[in-house]
Amino acid sequence: MLHQGKTFAWLSAVGVLITCLTGGLLVAFHAPLRNDVKTGWLEGEKLSTQSIYHFASDDCRCSERLLAYLSARAPRPQASEVIVYIGKRKPVHAMLEARGYEVRFEDSPASSGVEAAPWLLVRDSSGRITYSGGYEPAPYWEARILFNVDHRTLQASLPSTGCVTSRALRAETPAYRLKGLLPQL
Repeated sequence: MLHQGKTFAWLSAVGVLITCLTGGLLVAFHAPLRNDVKTGWLEGEKLSTQSIYHFASDDCRCSERLLAYLSARAPRPQASEVIVYIGKRKPVHAMLEARGYEVRFEDSPASSGVEAAPWLLVRDSSGRITYSGGYEPAPYWEARILFNVDHRTLQASLPSTGCVTSRALRAETPAYRLKGLLPQL
């Protein structure tokens, strides 16, 4: 009986440690984009149609799932769809460009203003931001959000359920602080 108690305690401790280390990747972040940063970043773009921006990050499995989803479908014909990727070019980007997406690259989250990825930003043809937030859980991704935006139905910003990209938000997240300590142990 004593042996079972030790095993339970050991498994519980490992479970708590794993949760702490990966919790920052699994917790829903309500990481608001600073629209003034986005507006400045998007300045000068001429719009004739709706623009849809998909923000993804290099070191984020959630972003990889988003890119896989986007590569399996074509861009919306009545909109301009842009994938803003924070990181280095990968083979999937050539496939996305071949499907008709515009792919842009940013070196860091600071240059794009993105604090968590994946992130969706939608602008109407007048340049007004009509949605800035996270995605719906699969299989819907952005479909319901875009439907609501297109029909001018109230669409609240959803939290990002992906990965933290900004240094400031990583500093506020206990899981990332613990990860920073691990190599020192």
